[in-house]
Amino acid sequence: MVKEFSCKASYVLEKASNEIGMDTYRCLATHNHPANELTVQSTRFMNDLERAVQRLPGTTKDIFNHVIERYPDVKQLYTYSNVIGRMHHWLKKYRRQKNIIAKPALEKESPSQTRLKASKKHHTDINDIMHQETSVQDTAPTRIIQQDITEHQVELNEDLELTEQPPEQTPPGEDDATSYLRCSGHRSTGCRGRGYILRGQDVESFVLLDEHCHPPNFLLERRSEIAKTMKEYALSVPGKPIEIYNSVVSM
Repeated sequence: MVKEFSCKASYVLEKASNEIGMDTYRCLATHNHPANELTVQSTRFMNDLERAVQRLPGTTKDIFNHVIERYPDVKQLYTYSNVIGRMHHWLKKYRRQKNIIAKPALEKESPSQTRLKASKKHHTDINDIMHQETSVQDTAPTRIIQQDITEHQVELNEDLELTEQPPEQTPPGEDDATSYLRCSGHRSTGCRGRGYILRGQDVESFVLLDEHCHPPNFLLERRSEIAKTMKEYALSVPGKPIEIYNSVVSM
């Protein structure tokens, strides 16, 4: 309950007396929990932080402090050291998109272009010398040399065309560095949401990419059910502990 709702009240574990046999948790204080309010606030905070990184000037530390002041409920989950990697990834993706949209700047001359220019100048000098010598020498050797030079230049141009292929650019918006996970409640509730696990300050939270709600205490009830089943299996089923654990979790 603390992880799911960020509840500040104390709670006790009640042993179940129903047919299913799952343990439940009850708060000592009388109050209601908004369904997945922490998850909703976490999603909004991450979306606002991504937009702020792309639009606001200043260092990433200042931008983080500015945005998190508007979300006091998630301060215990997020610190600058937890999200600095994602902020740098957003900056890199934003700059790549700007470079694709903006006009390309003056490109520095590549080594292959320098060699091609030097080759053309060298061939031009040879042609000038040959034209000067045509008055005193036979033109047949000159034509042969010029033909060899032309063929050499064509081969050089073909080689440059093959080697100077433009690099393939990653389409904007694609992120291959983040592995998204299925929502933990999709088996019971039919949820198809995706998200990622956020860890920080001894708290683990499943941050969803889209805002939706689940029945409360689903995760805690599932853990209690697994723990009770493992206890029963350990007393009755032979085998190694890891084999018993794998069989229970697969259920």
